[in-house]
Amino acid sequence: MPETVACRPVDPMSNAVAELASLFELYRIHYGQSPAPAATRAWVGEMASSGELEFYGAYHGPRMVGFAAIHQVPASLGLGRFWQLRDLFSDPAVRRQGIARRLVETIQRAASDAGALRLSLQTEPGNAAALALYRQCGFTINADLVTLSLNIAG
Repeated sequence: MPETVACRPVDPMSNAVAELASLFELYRIHYGQSPAPAATRAWVGEMASSGELEFYGAYHGPRMVGFAAIHQVPASLGLGRFWQLRDLFSDPAVRRQGIARRLVETIQRAASDAGALRLSLQTEPGNAAALALYRQCGFTINADLVTLSLNIAG
């Protein structure tokens, strides 16, 4: 299937946002969240229409089979921007067919074409499949940065 998968930006004003929201709901459930399809649809629609997140879809024919979400972040010291890959997911029915890799490669090209200074991401240390994919795509662990988090919501 990988050779028949096309990756492209999701138009925030198109009907593809509903399909994206359905996949995003599967993504949330995969990570242990309770189903909330209406809330997911509203959130994805808001993120897409505001431009706060930019979504890329992986399409097999007309069907979206995966997605990636990116966020552009000001890079103040470099006086530019960097891209952060926030979410990456492929439909469980079509896993291990190169869809996630195709999405990552599409994001890498788009970030480079846009003049981004770097592309970064984060994942859980136990997510061996994701870590292997990201390393194969050229990502390295950045020992110069430490990620800290403060849970405000409780």
